Amino acid sequence: MKRGISERRRRLAHALHTGPVQAVAGLAWRLDAAARQAGPPLAGTLADGAADARDTLREMRSLLVTLHPPNLARVGLDVALADSAAPLRAVVADRAA
Repeated sequence: MKRGISERRRRLAHALHTGPVQAVAGLAWRLDAAARQAGPPLAGTLADGAADARDTLREMRSLLVTLHPPNLARVGLDVALADSAAPLRAVVADRAA
């Protein structure tokens, strides 16, 4: 059963990466290009839209890593989870210091 769930998560992560993630990346690129060609105040609005798209892209990519860590198949669940949790441990250690 675990293997089936892992495979579904891998397929979902792949579908999200090749679909919506790529679409949002393209949107950010097109908004940046339009902002460079537009005059004020439209350029600022387009640049803000591009920044929002990049923020959304970062969030989506973070969710993909959570959904199916890229090193999961290579190193196994325990190591993949430890790798994913490492940045959080660093934040907690910094706050505790």
